[in-house]
Amino acid sequence: VHRAHGELPEVALDAVIGERLARLTDADRRLLRAVALGSGRLSRRVAVRASALGDSSRKVLTRLRAEALVRTSGAGVQLVLETCHDRIREVAVGQLREDERTVLHRAIATELAREPAADPIEMAFHYRAGGDIAEANHHTLEAIAAAEGALAFEQASRLIQQVLDSGLLGALDRAELLARRGEALANAGRLPESGQVYLEAATLVPESDARRQEWLRLAAEHFLTSGHVGEGRGALSEMLRGFGLTLKSSLAGSIAALLTQRAALSLRGFKYTVRPSSEVPDDIARRADACWTASRGLIFTDGIAGSEYHARHLRLALNSGDPIRIARAMAAEAQLRVIMKGTAAWPSAEKMLLEAEALAEQHKSPYARAMAAQFRAAARISTGEFPASVAEFERAVHIFRDECVGVSQEIGYCEAHASSVLLLMGKVRALRAFALRLLREGIERQNPYVEGFARGHLGNMALLALGDVAGAEEHLRIYQDKAPKLFQTHLLNCVSQTSALARYRGDGAGAHAGMESRWVEVSRLLTFRAPMPRSELLLWRGVNCLAAAEAGGPRKALLDPARQMAKELGKLDYPVGPAYSDLVTASADALEGRPDPAHRALLSAIARFERLKMGAFLAASRRRLHDLVGGDEGAAALALSGAWMTQEGVVDPDSFTQMMTPGFA
Repeated sequence: VHRAHGELPEVALDAVIGERLARLTDADRRLLRAVALGSGRLSRRVAVRASALGDSSRKVLTRLRAEALVRTSGAGVQLVLETCHDRIREVAVGQLREDERTVLHRAIATELAREPAADPIEMAFHYRAGGDIAEANHHTLEAIAAAEGALAFEQASRLIQQVLDSGLLGALDRAELLARRGEALANAGRLPESGQVYLEAATLVPESDARRQEWLRLAAEHFLTSGHVGEGRGALSEMLRGFGLTLKSSLAGSIAALLTQRAALSLRGFKYTVRPSSEVPDDIARRADACWTASRGLIFTDGIAGSEYHARHLRLALNSGDPIRIARAMAAEAQLRVIMKGTAAWPSAEKMLLEAEALAEQHKSPYARAMAAQFRAAARISTGEFPASVAEFERAVHIFRDECVGVSQEIGYCEAHASSVLLLMGKVRALRAFALRLLREGIERQNPYVEGFARGHLGNMALLALGDVAGAEEHLRIYQDKAPKLFQTHLLNCVSQTSALARYRGDGAGAHAGMESRWVEVSRLLTFRAPMPRSELLLWRGVNCLAAAEAGGPRKALLDPARQMAKELGKLDYPVGPAYSDLVTASADALEGRPDPAHRALLSAIARFERLKMGAFLAASRRRLHDLVGGDEGAAALALSGAWMTQEGVVDPDSFTQMMTPGFA
């Protein structure tokens, strides 16, 4: 059958090739085996010398070419020999005894070492296969340096592991190489793996060794910023103890420590004297970086402790005079002020951001420029400037990617938070593509922080716009199971987006019951005190009350808390708050049969959403305006809403509108 189709079974083919090789002279076999053992491709000079052919090499090569066993490419010193087929290579290598392979590998390695531009990876491979592990490690280290220089961090990590597996390293040398691998993994975006490697490195050096503290710090940073909170807090606590610092065990202790640090910062003030980073005493620099890691790693899971260590870091940075640390700390302070205090804090925050940006420019630090751009972007979310926020996040990512290394955690933060701004803006198509990419990267790099944002968006309008209820439901289920539990943002997202899915499905009572069952828990979170996340939760509690009332629940018992939510929203120092307040008020008025005040409140909401560039809420509100007033005004509003729904690919406008703006019926 095989012959009828012009094919031979593999066993028969191997036998045919074996018979052909058996007819070769000893010299022919030696050259063929050298080429085959060189992964089927080897320079003519290396192959001839490793085969010890001498003057007979030209005749041997001519015969092998005539037999269609070897072909050549290139010319002169660049002439390369290759086996004509992979099966020829495999059979030739298979005929070698283990000891013959070892000897030939070592011969090839020796001849490669004589070449002026030999590939260190190739040399390391043949030395290792030839049993010379020390020499293999030497050339692997050369290859590692080349990979690092070319920013090929995945390859560098794999090569370092080869040296680590050799078993020839002492404890301190192994620790240094582990740390080098940790750095490569972090640069490749594999933060949890990097954290594990840094932890292992830290165990191999004495407690008094400064490297131990630095490796513990990096382990804590990479665990915490990627969502691995338990491992991160463990490494962080151990690292802080080396500086005489602790994480407080009680809420009262944390609050007292925060107040103490803010008071010390207030007394000190924000003046500083810049000096070159190289002149900053090492103990001050290391202590400042330890506090930065604690602040950056804890701020999204333990806001009070994170804020305490932010104040410590800011004071240490100002004392150090290091312009890069000062710029980073001041930009972080500006962001936190606006997040916690709202738009009233913007003037002072803007002044600090400008100062941080000036320091970054004066001292030519791409890292400081990118950090300042990231913090400016985050601050703009809390001032309701969403397009500007996305642009700043994109600028930060561009600088991080093109001009920095070791910042994959910051890129993850930027992209996760930028995706949330796209959600606020209702950029459904862009959000879906963005979320799918973040999901792939989050899973591949074991980063549940980024993965959580992606699943939350896919469980909300990114997939619901397509009518994919089952897909959205599955993402939310996984999100609830896998999201880092201590990240307050993820908890809030899970609660609000689960209720949004229920509203999309027309289950207003279920949406309300789900939110109310978690309300006490989420309203006690520190995040709830910040105007932006507070506005989102107040809105969703209000609209869930409206959805339940529309579904036939007790109107007064549901509309009274909805109006209370609207009242609180209107007081927030956050531009979106009044827009949400108008929307909830309009729906409550409509449900109570008060069309005129509902009309006025809805028009106000529409105007605010338009100014804020919040497309999804704007389109849903316009659709509600059509339902409320009809006529030419309603028709015009419906046309604008329909255009947006078509543009963003919303397949079921009624269900989408019910999710965004329930009530009105």
